[in-house]
Amino acid sequence: MGNNLTIPTKTESDFHPRLLRPFRKIPWAALVGAMLIGAILGFTVSLFVPPVYEAKSVVTTNMELVPDTNITEIMVDAEIDMVGTLVYHPDIIQALIQSEKEQGNTLTLEDLKHNGGFERQLMSTIIKYRSTNPETAAHVASEWARVTYERLSSAYPYALAVSAAKAQLTEIESCLNDATKQSLPFCQSLTAESASALREEANQVITKNSSLTLGLTSALNVSQYQPAAIPSEPLWYHRGYLMLAGLALGFVFGVIWIEAQPSKVETDEG
Repeated sequence: MGNNLTIPTKTESDFHPRLLRPFRKIPWAALVGAMLIGAILGFTVSLFVPPVYEAKSVVTTNMELVPDTNITEIMVDAEIDMVGTLVYHPDIIQALIQSEKEQGNTLTLEDLKHNGGFERQLMSTIIKYRSTNPETAAHVASEWARVTYERLSSAYPYALAVSAAKAQLTEIESCLNDATKQSLPFCQSLTAESASALREEANQVITKNSSLTLGLTSALNVSQYQPAAIPSEPLWYHRGYLMLAGLALGFVFGVIWIEAQPSKVETDEG
């Protein structure tokens, strides 16, 4: 009875990547060449992609807290956060677009949403705008801060009136419901008729002016704005990213090309 010797044959599943073979058998020159070509292509593409600059202007607010009032620090802190959202108020956006149009720069709300933004830094609101032209970025950011400052400043007198009316309503209620304050001169001079008249007057002030306050109160004062400086350094520059992407793509294509080359298969016949 003889022994049958079975010689294994290669199948499609017997695939061994060339990059896992001994170092001397890998065509490194071709792989490095593909990576260099990819990097050069990335550099060439970057010549047609301009850098992006970001300019920042500042709107500064002052916060005033009066002890023993119904305005708390948390309320004012939330109000400062709200100042940032007001940079996209329709009145401010329309004034900014019109101002830029007069300067020959056409802007839209989508441009401002895509290229603009804001952030909170303590008592200040930072308004940012990005453009491929540093002068344009600085001009739009500065104009945006100016328009915001002027619109909030125009709303502040209405905020004062509403805050005073609300404070008066609170004081009237204290006179009627708080026994410890009924000895105050204002409370002693208050009658049912005068209390009703003062309530009606305060409510009229609140109803008339609330929509004009933009949500501001007397505790928050918009003090000034600072124009943006012309940025000297780009926010980001695509050249390095494109070269890196080209290098990676060159590596991928190099590996594919190496693995696609026909290999020399040695067969033994016996």
